[in-house]
Amino acid sequence: MIRTYGGSPSVTGRLRHDLQMGACGTACPSSAGFPPELKIPKQDIGKYKYHALKARTVKDSLFSQLAGAHLWFDNAPVTILSTVHDFESQQERQRKHPGKKSTNAKKAREAFGDLQEKQMMIPLCIDDYNHNMGGVDIADQLRSYYDTQLTSFRTWWPMLFWAFDSMVTNAYFIYQDMPQSSNTITHTECRLQCAWGLILAGSGPICTLQIVQSTKAKSTQSNIKQDTSLHLYRSCDRGHHPVHLEEGK
Repeated sequence: MIRTYGGSPSVTGRLRHDLQMGACGTACPSSAGFPPELKIPKQDIGKYKYHALKARTVKDSLFSQLAGAHLWFDNAPVTILSTVHDFESQQERQRKHPGKKSTNAKKAREAFGDLQEKQMMIPLCIDDYNHNMGGVDIADQLRSYYDTQLTSFRTWWPMLFWAFDSMVTNAYFIYQDMPQSSNTITHTECRLQCAWGLILAGSGPICTLQIVQSTKAKSTQSNIKQDTSLHLYRSCDRGHHPVHLEEGK
């Protein structure tokens, strides 16, 4: 699933051409290659029935890959690009009466009448998007908790930090899905073990780590339980940078 600012014929075309990957997500009507006949002025929205669907096939200019562009009139117009759905498939779902201030409120009242909920047929691409979106947001949320980004004037450093954070977050999800996993490790514990594993991997034999919860605070710390060649400064709480101490202090 892709989000609005990532949804364009060029993006879906590249995913299909380079990675053989299907895509479905909201698209920006002003993006290059989006069908002009699906760009509806705001004053013309009221002319279309509630849950009306307009669709066109589009081809990106770079890879000549086909995608389906959908314009669906829900509480507000919704534009969807998909390379894995057709224009006819639908799914029956329970729909709630939209608010009085929604963009398409007048047509919605005609469809619902006095009912607060109603079984309605909706396009399959819309149904799949509604039930599978959010994965990117969850990944961004988990990555933001333990961000490794540092201030840098070199343009490639932020990309490196982002790739590293994404790799560790994905490793946590993969571990959670493994059959032999007990699924008891938390995200914090996973990050701590990854950090200590990288530190110890560059400092000699890897020793066993045990996660110990502090009783005085909610913070979590790692304690080394057996001998290691890890330098004292790298295993203490003052950090990994050398500390100069004056003689006699």
